[in-house]
Amino acid sequence: MAWHLGDLLRLAMAKVPPDRAAVIDAHTGRQLSWGELAERSRRLCGFMQALGIERGDKVAIYARNSIEYVEAVVAILQIGAVHVNVNYRYTARELAYIFANSDSNAVFFQGCFRDRLAAILPELPELRVLIEQDGDDSPLSSWWGDRTHCRFEEALNQEQPAPAYSSNPEDQFFMYTGGTTGLPKGVMWNQDKLFQMFGINYFCAEGRTQPRSVEAVLEMYRRGEHYTEMVIAPMMHGLGVYSLLPTLVFGGTVVTSSAPRFIAADAWNAIARYGVNALKIPGDAMGKPMLEALEQRESVADLEDFAMLISSAAVFSMHIKRGLVERLPNLQLLDILGGSESAALGHAAMSRESAGNSAGRSLKLQIGEFVRVFSEDHKEIMPGSGEVGMIARRGLIAEGYYKDPARTAQTFPVINGERYCLLGDWGEVLADGTVRFLGRGNVCINTGGEKVFPEEVEQCLKALPGIADSCVVGVHDARWGSAVTALVEPVAGADIVPAELHLALSDQLADYKVPKHYVTVDTVGRGPNGKLDYKTLQRWAIETVTEGAPPEGWRLLDR
Repeated sequence: MAWHLGDLLRLAMAKVPPDRAAVIDAHTGRQLSWGELAERSRRLCGFMQALGIERGDKVAIYARNSIEYVEAVVAILQIGAVHVNVNYRYTARELAYIFANSDSNAVFFQGCFRDRLAAILPELPELRVLIEQDGDDSPLSSWWGDRTHCRFEEALNQEQPAPAYSSNPEDQFFMYTGGTTGLPKGVMWNQDKLFQMFGINYFCAEGRTQPRSVEAVLEMYRRGEHYTEMVIAPMMHGLGVYSLLPTLVFGGTVVTSSAPRFIAADAWNAIARYGVNALKIPGDAMGKPMLEALEQRESVADLEDFAMLISSAAVFSMHIKRGLVERLPNLQLLDILGGSESAALGHAAMSRESAGNSAGRSLKLQIGEFVRVFSEDHKEIMPGSGEVGMIARRGLIAEGYYKDPARTAQTFPVINGERYCLLGDWGEVLADGTVRFLGRGNVCINTGGEKVFPEEVEQCLKALPGIADSCVVGVHDARWGSAVTALVEPVAGADIVPAELHLALSDQLADYKVPKHYVTVDTVGRGPNGKLDYKTLQRWAIETVTEGAPPEGWRLLDR
């Protein structure tokens, strides 16, 4: 059968016990029950339709995590509108681009972003409905022009006409992703495929069977099966909203936080207080501070319900994984390789039992019906050939990028009659058909004709004593073309000795992969999504190594 997220959400609101918590804000302690979510959602849907927002209209959300964010997503999906996420960290140029590129007709926005939004409104004539949450009591500003501007609670404090729901599994869901180069790309999913992608990435990971029919969903509700997931990744990122939606669709409880910044100790307290079962994080960006906070925690007895930690979208280092499962005996870890554009390519699982052996050491992919590895000219890489290529997935993949046929054709090529998704991840197919993941190709370093994938070197560096984080880039070299250069963020008080690093890495890596330069930095500056700005870091590395003009906090070490 075909699925529609709006239909599934209405089904959940009708059948889940109304007193069960639907959304909890761990920062404020505020909760919304399923019964309250159903009533508020009905009013919000009616309000939106009264303002002329219809099925197929693009509706953006420009806000941090909150209960209101969840309510906006639920209402957008129910009336058949198209969800558009907005990264609140973007500059005015990037913000204007997303609103214009997505053809957004309406936006839910947080009051703290009012001035930023007002500054770009003259460029956005199609943005006609502005719904503000958390706004102050100041008069509505005149610079909205002839647009409709109202406050979120207005929609919920008045009776509205019954919403007119209409749905189609082909209804779209947009997920704008920044990627590593250029302006944001609007990933287009149809809702049936998106629901199935949730099943591949989540339910199968938990060892449960994804429901195949409405009857199976209803039976799950009747049995009282539900789980509590904490969504601490920003919902404006794929990791956040892809955590939120399956939890709600299957009648669970979402715990989030409206706190202005992530504090690992607070996250553990919320996991204990609300009996959280599952959590998704962007690799080391949250995993590292969570391990440090766990090490400081007096007891883990109140964390026994916490059973599944899933990482995606960023590197999840082995020593951090081991530290977590060693302290939490019931915890299962899953490191997923994928992206906003496709279901998972592969995964690595770990528990306390497997932490001491080779299980979970690397992401496990297997070529088969849905996963292949192709060369740059789209020839299939054969097992055991020793060649490397781009990892591709078919089946549960997005429809493409909105209004960008060129990038759509590049990322979603038709190969041997099948449509694939190529995200730029590279790997080698071993003789047994498993794929050894190497890293993202657009940051690959060519040194003396050999390819070096930074993630492999970074993982080895971060496992060494005294290193808090690292980034590896290429710097121009007259002999090698590019010289592998390690940017090392030391642990506080640690003394970095390049000769010792070189010796330790030489035992783990081929000679050409071992860095030729080492630079200490105050921070490698990972974003909240766990990703590195390789382009900027490489430019600063060039200034440090070849121009002798290091940025503040950078220091070149002699090997």
